[in-house]
Amino acid sequence: MKGDRQGHRGADADDLSAWQRYTRDVRRLGSSARPQALQPLQPVAPAPQLPPRPKAPAVPAVVVAEQKAPGIAPGLDRRTLANLRRGRIPPQATIDLHGMTQAAAHRMLSPFVVRAQADGKRCVLVITGKGYGTEGAIGVLKTAVPRWLNEPPLVARILGFCHAPPALGGEGALLILLRRLRPRMDEI
Repeated sequence: MKGDRQGHRGADADDLSAWQRYTRDVRRLGSSARPQALQPLQPVAPAPQLPPRPKAPAVPAVVVAEQKAPGIAPGLDRRTLANLRRGRIPPQATIDLHGMTQAAAHRMLSPFVVRAQADGKRCVLVITGKGYGTEGAIGVLKTAVPRWLNEPPLVARILGFCHAPPALGGEGALLILLRRLRPRMDEI
């Protein structure tokens, strides 16, 4: 082991020659050898001026409600959400969107929710269908309806939603818990 050392532990001839090439201009601090004077920097041409970026139009602040997803309902207590999931809160109105085009279903959903809330209904059932028409495909309405429920004007009317229990349609239906309308001061 001692005989094959070349002056440094674990270094071979290639490593040593590379190190010597790399450090040949290095001088110890405090030695009599002074580093060469630095060459003055050449002035660099200024960068071309870009035209000023147009200011974005002022956008009014929009209050965005918390996103809701099936099985997740911010602001809803656990017991109520568990009762909704288990079907213990019976739906008071039902709409069947199954088989409709996306445009037709979207036109039907919003008025249905608005009318149900105005009528004082607390829980509604929206049937979307499971959408297993083609191999591995997920239904268009099954994915679109939760997105629509998270968009204005519906998001402000909904407290939470979840997939219905198997007896009410399972993964092909949503139970929606609506917010209660508070009476206006002039109606009291």
